[in-house]
Amino acid sequence: MNSEKVETEQTQRFHDSTSPIIYHPSPYRSHCKSCEMERPPRAHHCRICKRCIVEYDHHCPWINGCIGYNNYRSFLLLVFYVMLGCTYGSLMLGVDFYNMMKKRIQLHGFSIMGAEHRTGLLDLPLPWTLWKEYKSNGRIPEDVVLRAAFPFMLFVSVVMCWFFMSHLKLIASGLTTLEQVARPETDSFGYTTAFNPPNERRKLVNPFDHGPRKNLQRVMGTSMIRLVLPLPSNPTPSTCNKDN
Repeated sequence: MNSEKVETEQTQRFHDSTSPIIYHPSPYRSHCKSCEMERPPRAHHCRICKRCIVEYDHHCPWINGCIGYNNYRSFLLLVFYVMLGCTYGSLMLGVDFYNMMKKRIQLHGFSIMGAEHRTGLLDLPLPWTLWKEYKSNGRIPEDVVLRAAFPFMLFVSVVMCWFFMSHLKLIASGLTTLEQVARPETDSFGYTTAFNPPNERRKLVNPFDHGPRKNLQRVMGTSMIRLVLPLPSNPTPSTCNKDN
């Protein structure tokens, strides 16, 4: 069976108007026109890496690579460690930052634009002013470092926490970011009108969803000790709940 025929049959089965169910992600193989090859279910082509990635989630510029089946757990651990480190730093500097800002307000008064440098609420000096002071004294004032470091770490920790929890939610539902974005809209009962004749609803089913616990264990592993440690782990292949 050639690739074009496989793709045609799968498309017909996926969008078969006589079936009461629509499967998303599709449990069938597909054909990549860019790579000119058949690919397994849940594989997608990355235009930046110029290759197909199994369980493609997204292309991450921070690691200069794709996030998918082989490195999803490592990526989540990276996000978790950054979140943990920035949260720890924020907690360590929080009291000092509060006392320092309180002292500055008592000394200069409160101003949205800043009372000294007029650069905003944190009142940080301009880069060239900071550079001149560094060349003159050989150091950057501690209060400037504190006013810059604490808000930055707090911001990163909040963003990474949201990012981490979002990915855990996706894993628990058996989806990747790309699959979630491409998922047709459904009503409160899980029915959709996508790919359907007018005024006809069909059930949208994720054939790779085995329940939140098993979905998380498939990606993160079953060992509680190895769960948050940067140790090698072979992910369990994604299996389909339906009979092909």
